Amino acid sequence: GSVKIRREAACRRTWSRWASLSQQLLGVGGGTTTGNKVTILSCGSSAFVRMWEAIDQAKESIHLETYILRLDTTGERTIQRLNAALDRGVKVSLLYDSVGSTLGRGGISASQPIEGLKKRGAHIIEFNPLFNPPWNRTHWFVHRNHRKLLLIDARVAFCGGMNISDDYCGPELGGTGKFHDTHVQVEGPAASHLGAVARDSLLEAFGGPGAALPPAAASLIRWIAPATPLSASSSSLPIDAERA
Repeated sequence: GSVKIRREAACRRTWSRWASLSQQLLGVGGGTTTGNKVTILSCGSSAFVRMWEAIDQAKESIHLETYILRLDTTGERTIQRLNAALDRGVKVSLLYDSVGSTLGRGGISASQPIEGLKKRGAHIIEFNPLFNPPWNRTHWFVHRNHRKLLLIDARVAFCGGMNISDDYCGPELGGTGKFHDTHVQVEGPAASHLGAVARDSLLEAFGGPGAALPPAAASLIRWIAPATPLSASSSSLPIDAERA
């Protein structure tokens, strides 16, 4: 009745007050959306259970992006699920950072599991290869991708601080739980914005922007300063302006 109407009106007023600010704080140029479900995953075991279930249920596409991918129990179980998805006809892309994933114990460079994914048709990208550097770029060694992102069918996404490693997965699932970090599961329109982040990473990995698009027949100018994978703090705020 009237109580529900007043509550909805109050929610709309609050939303209109904070929508612009939240968009600026996000700083990714994707805008704000409604109709999303966000689940906070503060336990490594619960995060990996949900991510593995999402991979198992994927029907069209999987994009996995991580700074660290180790060939330990957690990494191998993840790769097994990606292989199973490929066998179902799902398109799989895996982007891992060269420094984070090839140095130290359990490095994956030219490993048999990664080669197995390639043979099944997965798109494997090593970000800024450590042993085959892109000489056309400056500061390539320190230019790293620390994003941790899993995108399923462009409708469900996971992001946060958990790498694919036993150090982040709980002992209940065979991990060590050495690091306590947080992930979130996003369902709804916001997942498509994380898809844009994934495309940005792929673009960066292959050497920069493509050809400019022709201008549209519109008067609105939208300026977005791109963020690099090196640091989220380098993001700038989107600015809209009307032409005079």
